Amino acid sequence: MLRGTHQRAWTKPLNWNLHATILFGETRTPFSLYVRAEPAGSQCQAFPQFLALPAELQLRVLGFCDPPTLFWLMQASPATRLEAEKLFWSHPDAWYSVECHWVLDGGFAGYAHLAPEFVARVERVEVDFADIEELWTDPVAQICGTASMALSHGRTERLRRFWQTLRRRLPRVTCVVISESRPRKARESLPQDLQALLQMCPSSISVLASLLFWDVPERRKSAERSLWRLAPTSAGTPGDWEEVNPVWTRQSILPPPKEFRGPVGAYERTRYKFLLYGLRRTAAQLLRLEARERHHFHGRREPFGCPYPGCEAWFNLPGEWTLHATYTRHDYEAVAPNAFKASFDQLEGDLERMLQQDIHGPKRTMLEDWGEEGSNKRQAAEQAFLHQLDFDPLYTHVKPARETLAWALYTEDMDPSSAS
Repeated sequence: MLRGTHQRAWTKPLNWNLHATILFGETRTPFSLYVRAEPAGSQCQAFPQFLALPAELQLRVLGFCDPPTLFWLMQASPATRLEAEKLFWSHPDAWYSVECHWVLDGGFAGYAHLAPEFVARVERVEVDFADIEELWTDPVAQICGTASMALSHGRTERLRRFWQTLRRRLPRVTCVVISESRPRKARESLPQDLQALLQMCPSSISVLASLLFWDVPERRKSAERSLWRLAPTSAGTPGDWEEVNPVWTRQSILPPPKEFRGPVGAYERTRYKFLLYGLRRTAAQLLRLEARERHHFHGRREPFGCPYPGCEAWFNLPGEWTLHATYTRHDYEAVAPNAFKASFDQLEGDLERMLQQDIHGPKRTMLEDWGEEGSNKRQAAEQAFLHQLDFDPLYTHVKPARETLAWALYTEDMDPSSAS
C-alpha cells in the first residue's frame, strides 16, 4: 500500500465509489466520477448575481470552482465556457492516465478503451508503465509466446516515435508524467532507459518521472511514490536526476471510454468492466481498513486488538492498524464493524452484479457464439471480429487484424479452458 495515499483516511467519510490498484492501493478515478458533483450541503445557495459581476470578479470566482463545477459551467454557461474550459483542463492536480503501449504502438484507437476525441483535449497526462522495460516489448508477442523482446525500430527511433505519437494524439498536452509501477530499492540507481526517454521530450512539454520505492525494503509490503525530473544544466540540456517531491500523491483520472460497438466493442466492454471491477474489488479491502480506523478513532479514542486469530497486536493510535495490516495481511478475512455492515453488504452485492451482468454473462454469450472449431459459427464469429478490426476507425490498429493485440486477447479468452 502507498502510505501517502491513505494517510488520515479515518477522518474522512468512506468513499463507496473508491477505485484502487491491486499492488499498492493507488487510487484511480473514472472521469464520470471526477466530474460528478458532491451532494449539495445545506449552505449551498444559488448565485444569480454572478453574471452581473465585472469580468475580473467573474474570473476570480471561477478560479475557486472545483472541477465538477467547472465541467458544468463548460456546458451550461456560454458566458463562462472558455474560461471554465481553460481552468478545467489545466487543473494542477488532475492527471489523465493512459497506457504506455497505446502510445508505443502509435496511439491507434484500437489499442485502448479511451475515447480519442476526449484525450485530444487533455493537457496533463500520466503515461503508465508497469516497468520501464515495456519500452522495448511487444505485448502481442508476449501473449503468443513468440518473443520476449520485440522492436520494430531501433531504440532511439522508438523513443522519438513515442513523443511524436503523444503530440499527435494529444495535441494540447503541456505536462507529462512517466509513471512506473515496479517498486525499486531506496538506493537503487534510476533506470537509464527512463532517463533516455525523458531526454528526448520536446522542449514545449514539461516532463517528470514518477517512481515507486519500497518503504521498508526487507518487508516489501508498503511503498512510497516520488516525483523526479532531469535537472537542466547551464547549457539548458537535461542533466542529473533531481527529486521534486519525495511523497507524491495526485488525482489519477481514467479517461471516459470510447463507444463499445459491434463484436469487438462487446468484447472490449467486458475487458473495460473487468478493469473497473478489479479496481473496486481492491478498494473494498481498503475501505474495510478505513472503516475500522474510523469506527475506533474518529471523534473518539477506543484502542482495539488485531482481529486475526493468534495475533496479540494492540492499536492505540489511528493509522497503526492500517500499517500493521499492510505488513501482515491480517485484514484479509477481517469483517467490517457492525456499524458499516449494511453498507459493505450493499457494496458486495453491487460488485457481484457487476461481475455477473457485465463480465461473466456477456462472456458466456460470446463463447456460445464462438462455437466449435471448424463450425460455421466459429467462421462467422472470426470474420465479424476481424472485419471490424480492419475497417472500424474506433478499433483499427497499425497491424493487420490477425496480428493485433485485440485479436490475440480475444482468441485467448475464447479458449473454453479459460472460461469462468
